Amino acid sequence: MRYHYKPLYLLLLALTITIGAFTLQMLPTVQQPVARAAASTRLNAIQQENLLPGTTSWQLTNPTPENYTNPTYDKGVQGYSSVTSAKAGNTVNFSVSTIASTFNADIYRLGWYQGKGARLMRSIANIPGKAYPVPAPNTQTGLVEAGWPAAFSVTIPSSWITGMYIVKLTDANKQQSYIPFTVKTTSYTDFAFIHSVNTDEAYNIWGG
Repeated sequence: MRYHYKPLYLLLLALTITIGAFTLQMLPTVQQPVARAAASTRLNAIQQENLLPGTTSWQLTNPTPENYTNPTYDKGVQGYSSVTSAKAGNTVNFSVSTIASTFNADIYRLGWYQGKGARLMRSIANIPGKAYPVPAPNTQTGLVEAGWPAAFSVTIPSSWITGMYIVKLTDANKQQSYIPFTVKTTSYTDFAFIHSVNTDEAYNIWGG
C-alpha cells in the first residue's frame, strides 16, 4: 500500500510560506529590517546560505548527446572529479574530455535560493580542451577507469557551506554536462546527506 503524503506536504509548505510572508508584510516598515535581522540570527549556516540570491543558469540547455549502445562515444564534453567529497582546504582535481578547443567550468551549490535551485560560486573560463579515449571495461570486473589527466583544480574555500555542488561544463561548441561533488564537514550535525555515488556509477553510460 502506498501513502501519498506529497500533495498534503506541499499544501502545508505553501500555507506556511504564505502566512510567514503575510505576517512580515503586516509589520511596520521600520520594524521589518529588525524582524529580518532577528530571524537571521536564529538560522544555522545552511539556512542563511539558502537565503542568498540564486540563479537558474545551473541548468543544462544543450546536454552532451549520449549513446547508450556505444560507450566509447566521445562527442561533446564530459568529466569527473578526483574525489566524490572534500572539506575546506582540500583540493579537488577535475578531469575533462572534449572535442572542442576550450571549455568553461561554472561551479554551483545546489539549494533553495528563492526556488531557483543553485547559487554560482565560481567560474573558470577558457580552459584548454583535449579529447581522450574511453577505455574498454576490465574483462574481470567490468570496471571502466578513464585515467584522464586533470584539466583544472579547485581548492575548497572555508566560505563554501557544506552541501551538494555541481560543475557545469560548457565547451566551445556549446555542449554541456555536469560533474557532481560534495563539500563535507567533520563537525557533528543532526542531519547528513548521502550522495549515492556507486548508484550513479552503476547506471551511467560507461557500463559497470
